Amino acid sequence: MTGDGIGVRVNRVRVNVSDAAPLRNQADQICERVRALGDRLVPLEVEPRLSGGVLRSAPADMRDREYYEVGLDGSGATVERYKANADVGRERQSFSLTHDQLEELVSDLSDGLRAPGGKDS
Repeated sequence: MTGDGIGVRVNRVRVNVSDAAPLRNQADQICERVRALGDRLVPLEVEPRLSGGVLRSAPADMRDREYYEVGLDGSGATVERYKANADVGRERQSFSLTHDQLEELVSDLSDGLRAPGGKDS
């Protein structure tokens, strides 16, 4: 992560909680809450039996074939940005956030991952 006085440039954001909600609830809550990225997130795949899921930018929100992807593993979420590329499939891209956007993203991810009534980890 690199930064200046206004914001940061990151490759990935990871948030873990100890009091995780069921996976489907996590996916629904994160899609509803997270707005700091500028793209609406939609579920691509959520499989509770495998304790995993993938959320992506809504196709209508993609610009220049770039999109956000949120990986869920039951106890945490990882946010990355990719660019679709016909030659290599996709390439991970770093992305910029203001300090306020980063704080909001971490808070919304934490709240979305937690079971109702859960505590801070």
